[in-house]
Amino acid sequence: MRPLLIISKSLFHQNSNHVICVGLTTSKEIRPYLIPLSKKQLENGELDSDSQVMCHRITSIRQDTVFKIARVTPNFYKSVVEKLKGDILEL
Repeated sequence: MRPLLIISKSLFHQNSNHVICVGLTTSKEIRPYLIPLSKKQLENGELDSDSQVMCHRITSIRQDTVFKIARVTPNFYKSVVEKLKGDILEL
């Protein structure tokens, strides 16, 4: 299992049995589509180690396979959405 950051909205979850998410990695490499995520960017819960959000690894998975381990701050979530909109998706 790999930690994921859910990026889809609650309304989507209510009308679907899936969530849309991006993967996390503990790699320290600097790449254009990775955003560093440290423990201080979590509101509650924790990760085993500092990680990076892999904005280029968008996927959907069934809701019944997801369990919550942490929640990112609103500012960090906003930075992920801006990266997706600005560098990856044509929205």
